[in-house]
Formats: sequence, C-alpha cells, structure tokens
Amino acid sequence: MSLQNKPTKKGFYVKPLSMACMLVIGASSTVSYANSAPMIVDSEYNNSKYSFYDYYLDFLNRFRPTPTPAPTPVPSPVRPAPELVHPTPTPTPAPTPVPTPAPISGGISGSYVAPVSPSEVRQPDYTRRVQANLKRNQPAPSAGTRTGYSVMDTSNNSNLTSKFYDTTEDGYAERLDNLKNTIDTRQAKVGVIDTGINRFNRDMVGANVNNTQVKCVSAGRSTCFTPENDSGIIEVATTSASGDHGNQMAAVIAGNNGMTNAKIYGSDSIDRRSNGGNQFLMMRKLNQDHGVKIFNNSWGSNNTDQWYYDAQRLNYNPTTGQINPNPYRTSITNAEVTLPVIHDLIMNRDSLIIKATGNEGLNDAHDENLAPLMNSNFKKGFITVSSPREDFSHANDCGRTAEWCVSATSSTQNYANDGRLSSYKGTSPATARVAGTAVLVQSAYPWMKNENISQTILGTAKDFSEITANSPNGYQGLRKVSRLPSGYYGSYYTDNQGNFYVPGNVNWENRRIVANHNGKNITWEDGWGLLDPEAAAKGYGGFYWDNVELDTKGAPLSVFYNDLKGDKGFTKKGEGKLVFTGNNSYKGDSVIEGGSLEVNGNNGGSTMVVKGGELTGYGNVANVRQTGGWVNNEGNLNIRGDYNINTQRGVDAGLKAQFGNMLTVDGKAKLGGTLNLTGETKDGIISKSGSRSTVLRAKRGLEGQFDNYRSSNPLFEVTNVEYTPEVDRNGRVVGGSRTNNDVQVTAKRLSAGNVVYGISMNDSGSRVAQNLDKVLNDLDKKQETQGSLTSDEKQFANRVFTGFENMNSGAESKLSTVSTNRELYKLDPTFYADSALNAVEDSANHATEFGKRVSTPRGVWGNISHHDYDVELEHATSARKGNNISVGASTQTAADISVGAQLDVSKLDLEESVYGIGNKTKTDSIGLTVGASKKLGDAYLSGWVKGAKVDTEASRGENSNKVEYNGKLYGAGIQAGTNIDTASGVSVQPYAFVNHQQYKNDGSFNDGLNVVNDIEAKQTQVGVGADMVFQATPALQLTGGVQVAHAVSRDTSLDTRYVGTATDVEYGTWDTDKTKWSAKVGANYNVTPNSQVGLNYSYTGSGDSDASQVGVSFASKF
Repeated sequence: MSLQNKPTKKGFYVKPLSMACMLVIGASSTVSYANSAPMIVDSEYNNSKYSFYDYYLDFLNRFRPTPTPAPTPVPSPVRPAPELVHPTPTPTPAPTPVPTPAPISGGISGSYVAPVSPSEVRQPDYTRRVQANLKRNQPAPSAGTRTGYSVMDTSNNSNLTSKFYDTTEDGYAERLDNLKNTIDTRQAKVGVIDTGINRFNRDMVGANVNNTQVKCVSAGRSTCFTPENDSGIIEVATTSASGDHGNQMAAVIAGNNGMTNAKIYGSDSIDRRSNGGNQFLMMRKLNQDHGVKIFNNSWGSNNTDQWYYDAQRLNYNPTTGQINPNPYRTSITNAEVTLPVIHDLIMNRDSLIIKATGNEGLNDAHDENLAPLMNSNFKKGFITVSSPREDFSHANDCGRTAEWCVSATSSTQNYANDGRLSSYKGTSPATARVAGTAVLVQSAYPWMKNENISQTILGTAKDFSEITANSPNGYQGLRKVSRLPSGYYGSYYTDNQGNFYVPGNVNWENRRIVANHNGKNITWEDGWGLLDPEAAAKGYGGFYWDNVELDTKGAPLSVFYNDLKGDKGFTKKGEGKLVFTGNNSYKGDSVIEGGSLEVNGNNGGSTMVVKGGELTGYGNVANVRQTGGWVNNEGNLNIRGDYNINTQRGVDAGLKAQFGNMLTVDGKAKLGGTLNLTGETKDGIISKSGSRSTVLRAKRGLEGQFDNYRSSNPLFEVTNVEYTPEVDRNGRVVGGSRTNNDVQVTAKRLSAGNVVYGISMNDSGSRVAQNLDKVLNDLDKKQETQGSLTSDEKQFANRVFTGFENMNSGAESKLSTVSTNRELYKLDPTFYADSALNAVEDSANHATEFGKRVSTPRGVWGNISHHDYDVELEHATSARKGNNISVGASTQTAADISVGAQLDVSKLDLEESVYGIGNKTKTDSIGLTVGASKKLGDAYLSGWVKGAKVDTEASRGENSNKVEYNGKLYGAGIQAGTNIDTASGVSVQPYAFVNHQQYKNDGSFNDGLNVVNDIEAKQTQVGVGADMVFQATPALQLTGGVQVAHAVSRDTSLDTRYVGTATDVEYGTWDTDKTKWSAKVGANYNVTPNSQVGLNYSYTGSGDSDASQVGVSFASKF
C-alpha cells in the first residue's frame, strides 16, 4: 500500500493547507468624515464579499467545508482539592525544667556573637538588567516597524494595548525591546513551518537566519509524506520562498525587530506554489538535523474533526506511540502519518508544537489541534493559539483545546517579500508571538523541558476576567452601526456592506468559564487567557498541574520572579539553585530532592518537604518536614509553622548553620540529624579562642537534640552545642523562661597553616595560609580589645572563611587538593612579583646580546623577536609571551674602545593559573642600555648599564576591573669573550658574563583585595656560552650557539596588606629553577658586503620551564 497524495484518489483524506492569517487592507486605514467618500480599499480586495473586519487572504484557495456545529460546552467546574488537614499531634510531655542560668556559663565558652537581625541581612540582587553587549549587537530594525511588529491600537483605532498591558503601543514595543536585550536568545533555535524563508526580506536583513531550509524535492513525492522514508525532504538555500507568510511569521519571532534573536529554521511546504509535504515530518527533519525543538505552525487544515475521527481508528498506543491501522484499508489517512510523528516529537524529542486555531470565526478548534485528546501527555508539548476577538473578530475559539490553549494579540505590520509594508490580522501572528515567548522562556531557563515551557506560558497568561474588571465600561474601539447617528460629524469608517464604524466605547466579548484548572479559570474562547511574554520570561506563574518537576540540572542559578499561585506544588530536582522572589500563595507541597531552593519572599501555605538538596532563603515559609538534605540558616529564613527533622541516623542531613545567622521557627522545632557549621555571617568573626552564637530559635520550644555536630568548614571546629532558653543580644537568658528555645553553637577557629598542612600545594600556598593566620590573629586581638571590627575587616574575614568552606571535598575533615589550591590562590597576590621577575629576566637576555653587539665597532643593528615561555609547577602553570624590538649602534674611539647604545621596547604578557583561577598582567617596557667594549687582541671585555620604564596592567581572577601601576628597572653587567677560528672554517666565539637587574614599582595600588605597597625584584646572574659561525657561501652564514646561565641570587618581595585590614604581610615569587640552558640556530645573509639580515630560533629549558623564541635581525658596518 502506498501513500496517496491527490484528492482524486478515492478514500484518501487530503489536508488542504492555509495560513491562519487574515489580511486587513493594506498599510493603513483611511479616515473619512460625513459626506466624504467611502474608505479606500486596495483594488485587490475591492470585490471581497466580507466586511471590513472580515477580509482575509486564502493563499491556497482551499475549499471551505461546512463547519461542524460546535458542541454546547457543558461547564464542569473542578472543585479545588480540600487542604490537607494534619491531625494535631499528641503533645510531648514537658521536659523536666532546667534551672535557668544567669548568665549562661559552664559548657558554653567564648564571646557571644549576636545573630544579625533579618533587616540587616543583605539579600542577593537577582534583578535582570539590559545587557549592553546585547543592545550593542542588535541588528538594525527595518524602517517603520516597532519591536514585535504589533499595531493593535493603530489597526483597531483602539486603546487595547493599554487595557491589556497597561501602556501604549509604542511603550509596549519598548518593553519588548528591553526584554530581548535582557535575555540572551542568540543560541536558541526556532522552526517556522510555513511558506519558506527569504533572508533578503527587509525584516530578515541582519537577523539570525539559517543558510538552509527544508522543503519537498518535488510536488507529490511520496517520500515527503512517509514517516519511514522522508528522503524527499531536502535542504535548500534560504534565498527564496513560495510566499510572504513564512517571512512575516519569522519576523515576529526573530526578525531584525522581532521578539528575540533566535536562529530561524524554515520550512517551505504550505503554499500552493510550494512542493507540499507533511508538516510534522518537516518538524522532525529540523529536529533530527539541527536540534530545533520549538516549532511555529501558523497554518490550518479542514476545520473539521476528520483528523480526530481517523486517529481514533488507528488503535494508537499512548505508551509506545505505535499504531495498528486496519490492514484492509484502501488508503492512508493523514492521521496515520502524523499521529506517530506527533508522539515522537513531543514524547521522545522534547519538542514544543505551537499551532493556530484558525480564522473562520468558529466557536471551536479542529484538526490536529485535537491531538492531545488522543494522549493527554501531548499537552506537555502542544499549545494551540487563538486571538482575543476584541483584536481579531474571526479568530476560532480555543474550544475543546482550552486546556492547552492561550490567546495572543493579532494585528501586525511588517514587510512582504516585495518590500511592501503589509498590515494584517489573524491567529497566524498570534501564534508567532507565542513561539517568540517560548524562545524567551527557553533561553531564560535552558533546563526547562517542553512541559515546563508550556506550563510557564499558560500559567502566566492574563485572566480576561481581571482585565474586564479593571475596565468595566469596555475599551475604546470602533462600534459597528448600520447608519451614522443624526448630526454626527466625527470620523468614521465604512465597508462594502454598507456598515459604518465609529469610534466609541466597545463592550468586552463574553467569555465562558469551562473549568477551574487547579486554581486558574479556563474559558472556552481564550483558554488560559491572554499571552504575557514579560511574565512568562520571569518563570512559572503558578503550579496548576500534578507532578510538576523543576529539574535545574546544568543551570547554576535560576530565578522565578512572579507571585506563584495555584492549588498544586512541585518537586525540585537536579543540581543548581532555584530562587523564588515573589509572594506566593500556591497550596501544594514543595518537595526538594536535589540542588537548592532559595525562598526570598513570603511563601504562603505550602509545606516544604526536604528529602534532599537544600532549602535556604531570606523570606518566610510555612511548615518544614525534613527527611533528608539540608535546611540552611544563611539568610535568616523564617518558618512560620513547625520544623520537623526526621532523618535516619547515619544519614548526612540536617541543619546547615552559618555562624551569626539564625533560623527562626514560629512554632516548634523537632530536632535530629546533623548540625553542620559551614561558615559565618559578615558580622563578627569566629575567633581562635572561641565564639558562640544562636543558630536556631524555636519560639514554641525545642524537642529533642541533634544526633551529632560537625563543621564542614575545615577552618572551624565546633566545640559545643547547647539547647537553652532564649537569650538576648548579649547572650543572657531573657526573663525566667525554663523552656529551651535556642540552639547555641560554640566554635573556634583553627590555624590556617595547620589546616592545610599535609596538602600538596603550589609554591605560594603555604605562605598564603601563614599570612592569613597573621591577619586573622590581629583581628582577634582587635575584636577582644575594641569589641568590634569594621565592615571591611568583617568582609575580609568572611571571604577567607568562605574560601576554606569551599576547600572541603565533601567528606568530613578531608580537604580537596584541587579546591584548597584554588581557594588559596584566590587570595594570593604572588603574580605581581612573578610579573616583576619576568621583566627582570627578559631584560637580562637583551643585555647579554648587547654585550656581544657593542664589541663590534662602527655598526648598527636591530632585532625583532617573539617568545613563548611556559612554567610548569606543582598545581600551577605560568604562560608568558613576549614581543621585543631592539635597535642599537656602536662606534669606535681611540685605543680600540667601542661605545654603543641599544633601545629595547618590549611587550610582556603573563598569565598564571591554579586549577582554573587565572591572573594576568600585560607589561610595556622601554629601556636604554649604554656600554663600552675594549678589544684585547681576538678577545673583548664589555661593560654596560641599563635603565627602563615599566608599565603594567593587571587583572585578577574573575574581577573585570583592571589596575595599572608603574615601575623602574635598572641593570649593570660585564661580559668577556673571544674569537677562535678553526681549521674547519667554523668560527667559535666563547663568552662569559655576569649581570645584575633590579625592579621596583612606584607608589601603591589597590586591586580590590590587596593594597600593594611595594614590589621589588633583584637578580644576579652568571653564565657562559659559545656562538658558532660557519661561512657556507660568500653571502650565507650558518649560526648556532649554546648557553648556560645561573641566578646566583634572586630576591623578590611583595609588601602588601589585605583591603580593610591593617596587618602588613609579605609575599615572594614562585620558586622556579635558577639554572637555564639554551641552544640556538640561525642563518645570516649578506645583502651587501657590509650588511646582512638574519633569522634565528632558540630554545631555553630548565627543570620546570621551557621557552622558544624566533627572531629576525639586521646588522650593518660602517
């Protein structure tokens, strides 16, 4: 049996396609007044039988079957599930009263650090802002268009934008522009299943259009309709399209003035001038070959239930997607082709199919839009789109698809392929607006699956009942009248049916609520309501579905900004932090199984069920039931109900306590599990002698105790945990209460040097730890004598403590070698000293060459070189690059003495890294060397002095701020050498040298972490070497050489203090090998008897480094 694709074949259901788009009347409406001519209409549409608002463009001249009468919807309101009422537990017998200590003493020692009040806790700022780089890289918008291409007010002579979105038409376009410059959508992909894409369309110029699109190789080709063999679907260039419609829909989604900057993947398959093909196979092809998951389908079919009837006869298996059609059938229906493909796209490929309901003014949706009736799981990835009839009067209602339907604005103006600015209406552009919104959601939350994106779009839709309640008198628009009122002299519009349209207040459309979907009303006409792209881009609007899963794996941070509503809850899975900033009223449980949930607003009546991961936040939650994972007090989270820890013994779960923060429980707290001290707040520090603080307070009392306690921060040791009555900010019991309300932790700080002892570290790691001890001990003394620290001092201590917290490998009392080195290096300014030593070593190399050059009297020379120098140390790398230009000249005086000078201009880049943490410097140096050389027969003796100005720009870690500082370099040296001619024709030129170089910076600078007061680098170097020259031809010399140099002394120091502290500390450089050997080869060519050019290469090695250099040179005698 073969697929039949012509309507003349008996029994085959052919799907004539049309764009779900209605053309209004050209670029603009004509306003007339009484006794003036009727409105001008484009000649192409003068003979239309439809009224002004009934014009539409049927691109396929498709037939119009008699619409299936819409079934009378019987509202079936769903009652919200009653709230779960927990039985009141049997009161726990009151514990034997404990005598109230006044003040607390005994087991508790150390100074008391009062927890910071909630008002003093600084919440993280998660505000999204316009990104300058996105704004800067936006394509130039097409002339005469607004962002999003909406003309709802202009085309309807209305104020609907104000009623729908509380702004003007231009104001809403500006908000959409800000939105796409806030969320980076450039990596997103969207498929436009339509009439093809022509990237030369004015709205596509500058847009992110794929070079190819899919289409059927030829009309009627069976392999464009067969799921098992779709080889007829090929890729062609996006240089032509069979119609305007595809470009216009693509423009709304991601044109140069569209809603997003997504990459557009087209399909040329629905215009009568195209070669056709199955639309869902086109989607599958784009998914398979390009990974596209969001598909815009602004096209329609028969507007009957034929597809649904055929699908029901296929014996479809919703679990596997397999069908078992009647083996005796005589033809293959369209449903037989598309149903398995729809199943594959949604259930296996995580695709989101967005499809228009159509433009026939029907009170129901039909065709493939009913696919979720075949499998309710299709609702995960299928959205139907209508349009509010206030904007487009002939939009088909959502109807039976209301549960997966949303309504979006229609009126649009953008460019046709012939360069004409075209205005039109329909559910086509409404669908494109939903697709653009899906791109925004996917880009803002890349972890979201098709179901999450769909639920976000539906759950954030505006409720039309709220819109109408805010404007009970309707909206400004055009009222249809059969004749003008007597004495009317205002503006009006006419149509070819003799009707008049006059401005005035228009009543809202009637909408029927057909269901309350777990807290949100759904209407027959508009489904979940009016699309709100801005709200959808802020995450979920509520939890209205069973089994909502938020798996944030792969996304370190995601933020939901909306006030979350609904009768249901969710399960948080996967790594990554999810933040709620709104005031939420959803009723279902919040189950945490992985990652972190941070609650920063008021979280209504939802019970937090912590099974894994972590609950934290700066706001309020209701009750907390914990069987695993962690609850963190870092943001002074408030539990308005009870806190119940019921973890199994031996499971690493319980309360993460940050010293100086306090978890407040308005009800009772039943304790268990582990109390894990992770760090401390920025107010006060845990001292070496010990400090205590309240980390949890239950206003109605504590029950039980923690099974054990520890500190996952290796810098701290918990010495005691006490359960006491409530204490004041001085650590004294309040009143005469005998009920234990507070959990107090006593901890002391360990020696940083001792903590990291035994860990394999980079060369400066131990020095960092020792200096940190020195600074922290001074802070201890100040806190003990003065009672408080400055905010900068607290901030520094907190940075250190956070760094040590990050060193933990996850196992108790075990440090990670990688993390320890990484965290210490974040606090390590050694690279400044290394950069200074790099300049010293580079200067020494140039000076050695000068010592040779100046021994040749009456000459000029120059050299241009580039070198790469890599140092490999334990747990660290240093990559150094340099470019140098040297020019010099010498002349001869009396008594065989030559004098000369050389100018060196160098650019040195240094980048040091410890397990991904990198510091960089860029150094510009300009130096002058002057010297003299005395001839002693075949030998020479040279001496020189040097001075250089050194300017450095440095950037530290991830800090984008750069600092600049200046320094000076001085040097002096002597060098002796001779020339030995051998019988083989090779001239050997041995030499020996000693030099001293010294660098010192000018003034101090602050990089945000360190105030660097002084950098000094000194090096004295001795060395021997030999150059060899072979005269291969009269004009060509071959050269080579070897050298060994040793730094007999090297002293580098960096005097600094950490920002906010007063303790001076000192650093040096990484201890690299002091002995280096090198070998070089080259060639010189005499361009004149006295002038030559050369090319050379050298390699330098040591025990921990290797370097290579290439250079070109010239020399001339006079």
